[in-house]
Amino acid sequence: MAGANLIYGAGMIESGVALDFGQMVMDNEFARMVRHAVGGVAVTDELLGVDDIAEVGPFGDFLSLDSTLKFMRSQSQSRLIDRRVREDWAADGGSDLHARATAEARRLLDEHEPEPIPDDVWREIRAIVDGADRDAEERSRSRRASSPQGSAVCPQAADADERPRARPRREVVGLAYRVPTRMGDGSLVHLTPGEIEADVRAGVEVAVKRAKVPPLAEDEIEHLVDIYASPARFTGVDIGAEVVLSYDGSGAKTFASRLQDLQMYEQCFAADLVELCHNDYSFKAVKTITAYEAQSMRDAQLAMTVPVQYGAMPNLGLYCRPDGPAPNWAELL
Repeated sequence: MAGANLIYGAGMIESGVALDFGQMVMDNEFARMVRHAVGGVAVTDELLGVDDIAEVGPFGDFLSLDSTLKFMRSQSQSRLIDRRVREDWAADGGSDLHARATAEARRLLDEHEPEPIPDDVWREIRAIVDGADRDAEERSRSRRASSPQGSAVCPQAADADERPRARPRREVVGLAYRVPTRMGDGSLVHLTPGEIEADVRAGVEVAVKRAKVPPLAEDEIEHLVDIYASPARFTGVDIGAEVVLSYDGSGAKTFASRLQDLQMYEQCFAADLVELCHNDYSFKAVKTITAYEAQSMRDAQLAMTVPVQYGAMPNLGLYCRPDGPAPNWAELL
């Protein structure tokens, strides 16, 4: 009623860790009722019913009026909430709201036929994708023309045969999509693969000038772009290019504060990797203090020289009954 125009998290339970189809149907019903409420109340001569009020008068009955029957259906009519008296509800099986919503979800999954996308919309989408692919192919041809196959950009390229080879990069990348990524200041941006490649190459040029180091080889740049331009949330390491670290992680207030623990592992135990984590090491606990943990992670990265990673895992055992909706965590899969 205060003007909110976004309803978020339909169907989510357990802080968004699990999704319930029945809950989604219930949330859709609630959202429909909210939308009806925020739509306001229409005020017209017919809806005000001044003539009907004058006709009925004090102690009269509006139920028998044609206008009552006409407009009563325009009010919010729940499809799930059972507003009958308890005796009628019990005689009809006494099902609760979630059971009715789950049954409706199953019916929708079995019977619902989505409306097809109009042909003109499909043609417009196809034109956008085809145009993006043509632009990508043209850029790829230009890049290959300016960088002959096998040319070395730096002296280290002569040793390319001894280094693990990068994955073959896609020659044509559909630029119709944008990849969510973060800049150096932590700001979230959405860049096309072409913009990511331009940013990587600009960064290499700046690093060469400032650090007075040789530039990356062309295959190394393409390998970085291939990783950064991937829409996947996780990226693997090529076989043969792994880096073996001596520590799996640390920093759970073993000795002092978490930051002091990290510094002790770095300075006293010569750790080449440290890990900041919550004592519970569970998404369920971390999701409630994400802002605090993000600040702690920034502080740790500023104070440390070695790489700092953050550790947590789903720990589905925490979502079994009585803490969760399922008797067996495997059901949540």
